[in-house]
Amino acid sequence: MARVKPPVLLVDDDDDDLFALEVTLEPLGLEIVKAGSGDDALRMILRREFAIVIMDLMMPGMNGFEVCSMIRTRDRCRDLPVVILTGFDEEQSKEIAGYRPGEFEFMRKPVLPEVLRARVADSVARFSPVNR
Repeated sequence: MARVKPPVLLVDDDDDDLFALEVTLEPLGLEIVKAGSGDDALRMILRREFAIVIMDLMMPGMNGFEVCSMIRTRDRCRDLPVVILTGFDEEQSKEIAGYRPGEFEFMRKPVLPEVLRARVADSVARFSPVNR
């Protein structure tokens, strides 16, 4: 039986940042799914399960906080790990629309690759999709 690659959703409106995230996570052997906006991410999350979502904070349309809040409205997504990446510090980020403490993990850019890989590996280890 073939090993199922756990799916990870990367969300960023910058293609270069998406590529950098993909390269960073490549050693983990995951299924990488990319979205260029919060709207795209929400559509993907409605269709399938993910082990973790790694998302940029500042995007056109909905920012990462707003997307995370919408994700949390779905019963099956209440415990979905979400990591929001930003160049802002945590205090500055609290001033951005949609901020709600406790809905996500915050990582400041530039993120150390080994720290991000460790965080993703932890979520992947806990992932057990309902529909295998």
